[in-house]
Amino acid sequence: MINPYQKTGVIACGYTVAALRSETQIKPVIGNRDWHHVAWGTSEMPGRLPMAAYLTLKLNAEIIFFGTGASQVDGMWEAEFSRNHLLVNFDNLYSFELFKEFNDYGYHDRIYARNMVFDRSEIDISCQNTYEEIYNALRSFAKQDIKNAVIVSNPSHTPRISKLASVINRSFFKNHFIVMVVPCVSDFADKDQTLIFEPRSGPGRLPKVNPIKVFGEFSEVPTDKQPNCLKEIQAIIVKHIV
Repeated sequence: MINPYQKTGVIACGYTVAALRSETQIKPVIGNRDWHHVAWGTSEMPGRLPMAAYLTLKLNAEIIFFGTGASQVDGMWEAEFSRNHLLVNFDNLYSFELFKEFNDYGYHDRIYARNMVFDRSEIDISCQNTYEEIYNALRSFAKQDIKNAVIVSNPSHTPRISKLASVINRSFFKNHFIVMVVPCVSDFADKDQTLIFEPRSGPGRLPKVNPIKVFGEFSEVPTDKQPNCLKEIQAIIVKHIV
């Protein structure tokens, strides 16, 4: 749990705008990996941005951090697009179940809330991946004596976020931060499509091979070829089971 007597910063993890449905995109991404599904979500299944905005207001956060500069659409970097999309659609947040407690907000309260998120926004387009995004955010937080770091992402992403944040906090900031990783509700993977490889616990040497490096590439296989790919993988696995 975060320390209520310490300053808080919120990280709204970026999601590639290459997954944005737009007229300018030749091959739009559809389904659960679409940008709107992952980053915005729906009133019943809020994505990264609504959850980050909610926590910024709820926790009176000093900063809401947006990264990265790893993708671009219509002349805007990923972080810029995410922040702008949130502000342009800010009034739509009040249709989310998550924001029901703010239903008594009048016009001026909503303007104040939007301005608060705008004023406390920090955009970082220098980071190119999740690791750099977390490191840059924590570095910025440390400069402002922020000790609570709340990181928002999708459920399938949060295990990796937790590991990276722990390593970065320990290695570079001497565990200065209390880190809390908060999953939003929308996700980019169906519950039956998520595979987690737990490292072996207990004594003995760890295996030298990393299955994630192999199976992580499966998502890049064209959808129509995935069934046959799985059959071939299964046949190989069966062959090597002793």
